[in-house]
Amino acid sequence: MSTETGTERGTGRRPSCSLDDTGLVEPRLGVLGCEVDEHYRYCSARSDAWPSTRPGQEEIGGLAVLVDHILGEVGNHPQPEGFLPLTVELSLDVLVPPPWHGEVLTARARKDHDDFRATHSCAEITDEAGRLVATASAWTTYAPSHGRPALPVWTPAVEPLPLSGRPLVDMLGVTATAVGTSVELTGLRTADWTNAHGSLHGGVWAMLAEIAAADLFGSGERPLQPSHLHLAFLRPGRTDTVRMRAEQVHRGRSLGVAQVEGRDLDERVCVRGTVTARP
Repeated sequence: MSTETGTERGTGRRPSCSLDDTGLVEPRLGVLGCEVDEHYRYCSARSDAWPSTRPGQEEIGGLAVLVDHILGEVGNHPQPEGFLPLTVELSLDVLVPPPWHGEVLTARARKDHDDFRATHSCAEITDEAGRLVATASAWTTYAPSHGRPALPVWTPAVEPLPLSGRPLVDMLGVTATAVGTSVELTGLRTADWTNAHGSLHGGVWAMLAEIAAADLFGSGERPLQPSHLHLAFLRPGRTDTVRMRAEQVHRGRSLGVAQVEGRDLDERVCVRGTVTARP
């Protein structure tokens, strides 16, 4: 894999990212940091960081960490003085199911709406063959910083972190329990997966939703694989552990729909949304 920066390749890109701590979520999920030019932000991730435990299914949850990161970074820069950016909605559509060509996926993102209340950003994700494999979008809003420092701009490390090689369920330490037409995930240690604001990372919430829905639809004679995810982030997850539940709304031959809901230990709803699954 080439380790040249965009500036070295003569593309006019420059490094710009707030991945300033190797203990953060993104590097552990294979995210390699961002570059920017005058039009777009670019970020890559190693999809081989997401090995699956489900026969016949591929993990796409790690893709949510990539898009949550790059779309959040689009909303972060420039950061309004006295405010912190917060992702309040995230959508992901997988157009080409894995496996993808090559080990590296690259996201390209930009703002398509920006005012003093909120920013809407969109992203396209391609594989190493140049195929468009997924699209994503997010709404970012701004909350008073109350004296907290702005997120830093960091130059990404040249060498990516070594990958764990463990399936996501093992990395996250979660246990899936099936009850009727629902699956519930428990056991996640929130403190191990926080974002720069000290709450559970939005991409991790999305991974939990995808894993729960994949377990829900991955069994039976006609297994389905998650292909669309939409989440609304209602409040931060800051208790010691959280849980995610996927409840089947519909299951047919060509389409499955689940409602997903993430709660903290105080039974407050933190995340709510839907996951669509297809063959």
